Amino acid sequence: MSIKSILVCLQPAQNTSAVLDVAVDLARRHKAYLAGLHVASPSDYEPSVAGFMSHAAVLEREFRERAEEVQLSHEWNCIEGNEESVIALESRCHDILIIGQADPIARGLWTRPHDLLENILIKSGHALMAVPYCASCPTVGDRILVAWNGAREAARATEDAMPILKAARSVIVLTVDIRRGDALSVDHFVNYLERHDVRVEARGARSQGQAIGDTILSKAADFHCDLLVMGGYGHARAREHLLGGPTYSVVEHMTIPVLMSH
Repeated sequence: MSIKSILVCLQPAQNTSAVLDVAVDLARRHKAYLAGLHVASPSDYEPSVAGFMSHAAVLEREFRERAEEVQLSHEWNCIEGNEESVIALESRCHDILIIGQADPIARGLWTRPHDLLENILIKSGHALMAVPYCASCPTVGDRILVAWNGAREAARATEDAMPILKAARSVIVLTVDIRRGDALSVDHFVNYLERHDVRVEARGARSQGQAIGDTILSKAADFHCDLLVMGGYGHARAREHLLGGPTYSVVEHMTIPVLMSH
């Protein structure tokens, strides 16, 4: 249970600065190798606002400067191809993928499908950390909220996040609309984390007619958390999109980085 290799994907429609903040800080904390990835399109080779450098060259320069600033072992790859396929394939050779949520305004300017995060989460086989487009991320992993519902996806996300959980100052396990008889499962989960030396406490919440995903994000804000850990798509995606499931709501409205596993 350690993070030795991190892949950060940089695309023009993201909040690139925040994505790099998260990736570099996580790699520095865990002394991990950092690989940068950009999936190129024809527009990447046109001059950008930064003089005559292409968009791909600008992203590479930003990545290398940030990695070298804190003396990280790193590499940069610019690959042409289908964005979803390339990212999913490359992410399988790393412990975790860090990728930005696309700016809704910029989605129309770049060939980036609306459900890119969802598809990669399901196809990659590894953990994915999504960084919101609308927020700065000065710290990630100091105070963590774990959304626990007893599902295998939540257990997988917890295992993938364990090195980050162990390094956190505090971890809150949140259950939403817990049913009678499920309290024992929560106790066992908390005991499991404590055996891994995680500083943890359990909290419960009621959705009260609000979407569960929105309730989770609201509690993360109330508890001043800087990272959310949760399972992804325990239900079929079509059902989540139709009924507004937790993963879909969080992917759409995230306000802090979210580590998910499927």
